[in-house]
Amino acid sequence: MARPTETISKFDYQIQDMKDWGVIVTGGTTGIGRAIALQLAADGAHVLICGRHKREMNDAMRDLREISKNTHAVIADMADRQGITRLFGEADKRLPRLDVFVANAGLSADEAAKMDYAEIDYVIRTNVTAYLAGASEAVSRMRRRRRGHIVLIGSMSAVSRRGSSVYTASKSAIQGVSEALGKEVAELGIKVTLIEPGRVGADMQPRKTTHAKLAAEGKMLKAEDIAAMVRYCLIQPPRCDVIRVDVRQHEQDV
Repeated sequence: MARPTETISKFDYQIQDMKDWGVIVTGGTTGIGRAIALQLAADGAHVLICGRHKREMNDAMRDLREISKNTHAVIADMADRQGITRLFGEADKRLPRLDVFVANAGLSADEAAKMDYAEIDYVIRTNVTAYLAGASEAVSRMRRRRRGHIVLIGSMSAVSRRGSSVYTASKSAIQGVSEALGKEVAELGIKVTLIEPGRVGADMQPRKTTHAKLAAEGKMLKAEDIAAMVRYCLIQPPRCDVIRVDVRQHEQDV
């Protein structure tokens, strides 16, 4: 029987190097998306972010360019077909190839009874349709090389919570998308990972000042925590498939 030290010395675990990978991060101008973009740029990836607002875009790009010159941005609303076309058209121009697609752009939402049809429709198009359409575009590019990784940023709000029926509906849908899509593209060499954060002190949260304070005190997740988890999933050996991760606030701090 091998001794523990001998077993460890023979352990084969080679993480992947992200240098020169091509990465898209939707909703990459603020919060979780911005933290993910910064992390992956620091790891040497070529990163393209998208967002809806120029001021936030410029602010994010200042930080990204301090890390890497291989960072790019495009104004695009993922709820619209034109926005998705614009994003992937820019990716084809700016990135060496597409290795990773991070679907992160999302909107919070009120109770269904407090929203009209147009408001509900826009949230669903942003939080669900854009994930599916973006994944479709990503797969069409990744399948040529028979490798790639799609990361879907969901939410633990996929489990019903009072006062968030529309948001819960969208995030519950992403759970189904992740499972089905993963099975569809596995034979193409493409991985699909769903990451479901708990409450994060990021831009989407209400009462931003209060949540930022709690995050600073270690009483709430930070956007960087989710970025670290995305990185962990991406650098695993090709043989390792991380299907779903829940990232919760440590119970001791609740």
